[in-house]
Amino acid sequence: MQMTYRAVALVACQLATTSYADQFSMIQESGSAERIELADELRSLTQEVASAACHLHSLVEVDRSKEQLREAIGGFDTRLIALRDGDPALGLIGAEHKPRVLRDILEIHDIWVPIMTASETLLQNPADFDAAKLIYLEIQRLFTKADDTFVHISGEYSNSVELLEADAIVLDIVGQQVVNSQRLAYDACRLGSLTADPVLTADLENTVTHFERALFALRFGQPSIGVQTAPTLEIAEHLEQAVEDWADIRAITDPMVAGEYVSLDQRARLFHLMDQKLHSMRELTHLYVEYSKRTLH
Repeated sequence: MQMTYRAVALVACQLATTSYADQFSMIQESGSAERIELADELRSLTQEVASAACHLHSLVEVDRSKEQLREAIGGFDTRLIALRDGDPALGLIGAEHKPRVLRDILEIHDIWVPIMTASETLLQNPADFDAAKLIYLEIQRLFTKADDTFVHISGEYSNSVELLEADAIVLDIVGQQVVNSQRLAYDACRLGSLTADPVLTADLENTVTHFERALFALRFGQPSIGVQTAPTLEIAEHLEQAVEDWADIRAITDPMVAGEYVSLDQRARLFHLMDQKLHSMRELTHLYVEYSKRTLH
């Protein structure tokens, strides 16, 4: 869980170098947890765009994949603008003013525009090979920049009074589950449309492994990485359901990793399962964000 350790380092650095006056100023800034949540959603939306575009281009569940791609494009735009300019409806009061974060947002925008254009082309013509190819080639760069921006925002807006370090760690892990739900769907889609590809097979196996480890760490706790058992009954119930559903997902991904044939119906079922998992993990993220605010009361 590389991201977790980077997040811990940044948060620890922030705490060590922030003066009392600066911390007091940070308390006045409204929406720290919301900013982290939106930055988290931004990185997950990169994978949602990739998965929806691949399924649409492969003509798997065309209506739903088209709907998902359209929602992901709009969601990415809305969150990127909100992180830059603020959005009271999303809990962000005031525009971003930290230079490093502003640079990050500008760089994300520059990478995003051609991907957005290609995605809109696919909505009009799912068979457009060049549009799909551009998304496949550029989406990892967009994710990497969004991922770095999440770490920077987490470091800038986490502090000992408003957002505990332990909460920042868990929010990172939960956010990675949202990302991995769609990365898994994307890897499986790309793999399902090809005869064989060892790189995509390894990517899918790695994503499945990380998702499972993180899921069980959240459900049962893993103190060695700073994760305790589910802190509320509602969170525990969400995680318990996710653990139960995981067997259905593995029943499809395991044959893919083993190089076995997976039917179009099974691929469509996996798309639906990961679509459900996306929304479930987003709800879980929000529950953890709300739990993190307990230190304000």
